[in-house]
Amino acid sequence: MSGKALTAIGVFLVVIGAAIASAVATDAPRAQGASDRFLVTPIEGGIMRVDRQTGEVTVCTETQGKWTCNLVPDDRMSLEREIDDLERDNYLLRRSDGRRRDGLRDHRAEQREAERRRKKKAYDDMEDDGGFMSPEEVDKAMNSVERMMNRFIETARQLRRRLAEEDKASPQ
Repeated sequence: MSGKALTAIGVFLVVIGAAIASAVATDAPRAQGASDRFLVTPIEGGIMRVDRQTGEVTVCTETQGKWTCNLVPDDRMSLEREIDDLERDNYLLRRSDGRRRDGLRDHRAEQREAERRRKKKAYDDMEDDGGFMSPEEVDKAMNSVERMMNRFIETARQLRRRLAEEDKASPQ
């Protein structure tokens, strides 16, 4: 059902509800001989009768001296069916999504466990080696750091010289 159709149905139901509320509020007169089952109220161009037991609404109009009564279509039942269908679809989608999420949770748990095992093995291997670097490895690392620091210092000196030359060359 399209959004426009649902809006039109909603407006119609509001109008009917307002008419019923208006009739109840004004204590509308009942048709002669009518029981408490029916509520009859005047509306523009005729009368409206509401069956208090079934909820059916009938609109009666006079055309060329003849009265014609038509049952107002009960969209409530079709709307209730539509709501039931949507609730069922929603339930099925949520259940399906839950299964999919459970699968993702299982996969993520497996990934976390594999990562935990990998880290534990790395720590165990480090403990087997004593957890320390050999003197040769320390020397190699220190030489790399020393070369890197020397390059950095030389780059800073070159930058300082270049800036000093630019200051001398630019007129103030």
